[in-house]
This record gives sequence, C-alpha cells and structure tokens, in this order.
Amino acid sequence: MNLHEPLVSVLIPLYNCEDYLAECLDSISSQTYKNLEIILINDGSTDSSGEIARRYAQKDKRIKFFSQENKGIAETRNRTLDSATGDYIMFLDSDDYVSHDIVEKLYAGISENDCDVSVSDYENVFESGYNPTFMATVRTALTGVEPVEKVLYDYCNNMIINISALWAKMYKRELFDNLRFRKDVVIAEDMFIMTDLYLRCKKIYLCQDKMYFYRLRSSSITHLKIPTDRHYRDFFDATKYKITQPIAHGFTNLPCFMDARLLESVTESWKYKLDNFTEPDIRQEQLKELNARREWFEKQRFEIKDGKTFLRGSQKQ
Repeated sequence: MNLHEPLVSVLIPLYNCEDYLAECLDSISSQTYKNLEIILINDGSTDSSGEIARRYAQKDKRIKFFSQENKGIAETRNRTLDSATGDYIMFLDSDDYVSHDIVEKLYAGISENDCDVSVSDYENVFESGYNPTFMATVRTALTGVEPVEKVLYDYCNNMIINISALWAKMYKRELFDNLRFRKDVVIAEDMFIMTDLYLRCKKIYLCQDKMYFYRLRSSSITHLKIPTDRHYRDFFDATKYKITQPIAHGFTNLPCFMDARLLESVTESWKYKLDNFTEPDIRQEQLKELNARREWFEKQRFEIKDGKTFLRGSQKQ
C-alpha cells in the first residue's frame, strides 16, 4: 500500500443482498488503488448479508463493518458518511460491482485536473429472468474536464444515468460538509443530494471507460410495479428540486424538457391511482397532497426556445 496516496472511502449500505455481495466486495477489495477504507453498514438484513460482510471484514483490515436495525437507505448512507475518514468519497451499491481500476482512474481524473467530482461510464447488468420492456440508455457526449455548467445542462436536460446517479463517481470529501441525505423521503433521496452536490462544484472530470456495473433487479425499490403515494410525492418533489435549485443559484439557461414531462406524468399517474386503487378515506387526504403539487406545476411558465424547454418561473396570477 502506498501511504502517500490519499485515503479513499468507499461507502456500501447493505440490505438483503446475499446473492450479489461477494461479487461486489471482491471487486472493490481487489482494486489497483490500495489505500482504501471500505465501510459496510448492514441495515437490518434478514438474509446472510451481514455474515458475509463480517467474514470479509475479518480478512481485510481496510473493511469496517457495522450493523444496525433497519433504518432505510437515507439514514444508512448518512451513517456511512459520518463514519468515513477519507479525503475522497465513493458510493457503491451492494448488488453492483466495479472494474479493478475504477478507483485508480477516477482518482487520477479528479486529482490531476483539480476537479470536484470524477465520473465513470457504466454498463447495465440484468438479473436472470428480468427483462424490462423499456430501458433507455442515454449517454452524455461530455468527456474530459468540463465546467459544472455543461454537466448541469446534461443533468437537467436528459435522463443520463451516469450523470444523475450517486454511484460511478468519486467526490472530494468537502462537498459533503454540512450536507446529508434527506431522511423524510422513501425514494429519490439521491436526486436531492446530487442536485446539491453539483451546485457546490466548479469542474467535473468525465471518463468514458465503463467501470461501474449496475445491476437491474425486479425487486429493487426503483423498479416497483405499483408505486405508493409516498413514491409519487417524493419523486415529484425531487424532480421539482432538480429544476428549481439551479435557477435559484443563477443557472437560468438549463433546459428541462424531460423533467417537465416527468412532473406532468407523475401527477397524471398519481391521480389515476387515487381514482382507481385507493380507499375513499385515504384518497381525500392524498388528493390534497397531489393538488398542491399540480397547482404549483400549472403556475409555472415554461418557454420553448430552439426546440428546448426552459423553466422561466411562475406565471403572474
């Protein structure tokens, strides 16, 4: 181990991932970049994930293993951040895996170019028997060192997964100063924090090498077949945050066609669910939540310019 290399903290929350965890941990513990701190927190798994993690921690002193009662992904990620002591931060989902040189290459990108974040490309890995009918893979054309304005343009304009996702990135530790995941949401906690993180950046390094392998599983929370009211609410609020916060920070020329359509689609789907699959006593309370969000959306002034959609603020009443 080269002790002159800065310490990189790799944060891995665990929950019922026994079928994939060994592959995940083998991939990160065999990195060409050796000065790692690998933090595993078992969030109340009911399978053997905790025991698998414990065995790896006994074999590799770089692995720190903790266990807790189930608290959800946001609180667990916050605990991994609180436990991290590295100069740089990476997130790895426990059912995914990475190439043996991802840390080395992302560290080179971030350090040699004085960037705040470095980004890897990724590859989808489909669980056996899981064949989604639609899976868009839109990739950024950006490469090398880019100012945050260009990355925000892609972040707000398209559903580019390796730009939007928390994983497949290395971050300077100070980006997380006084910043943690929201604990009041059940999904999209990463969209809230990614928006905040980008707004703290100046330069970002983008590597075109596919070094992160993202596993798509039918049981994943992001692939639920029947979303709950909270899922609709959280996704709407996170998308709204993603659109409005850059404007509040002076980035007024970021197109938002995809997100505007998503907001519209979420409200329509949520309304359909309330009308057809919700008990009357619950429906009235949830309608208040929905209508408040629809009212905000309908007041917004979207402008189309050169074939792109921009949010220009609230319409005058």
